[in-house]
Formats: sequence, structure tokens, C-alpha cells
Amino acid sequence: MILIIMVDDHPSVGQGTKYMIEEESDMKATVVSMGMQALELLKCEMFDLLIIDLNMPVINGGN
Repeated sequence: MILIIMVDDHPSVGQGTKYMIEEESDMKATVVSMGMQALELLKCEMFDLLIIDLNMPVINGGN
């Protein structure tokens, strides 16, 4: 199973991308809306891939 975490502050983008990813039977996506949420989740869970929005307040994919 490929575990993916996505960080995006636009709910429709995050949920839509999650839906498309999970059409593959061997992929599972977790969506959070803030960088700090992702950092907390990464302390206790392992992911194979991180997808991070480049334009978000506070922490983003460009930091």
C-alpha cells in the first residue's frame, strides 16, 4: 500500500485529489489543510509520498 499525505488549504482540491488517488487500489491518501497539521501527523505516522501546496499561509511547500 502506498501511503500519501496531501497538504492543501482548499478543501475541494484536497478531497478531489484524494478521490482520484484512491481510485487506485494500492493507494491511500490523507488530506490535511495546514502545514502544522501535517507536521504533527508525521510524528506518529509514516508516509511514502508528501504532496504539499506551494501557496499556503504559515508553512507551505516552498519553505
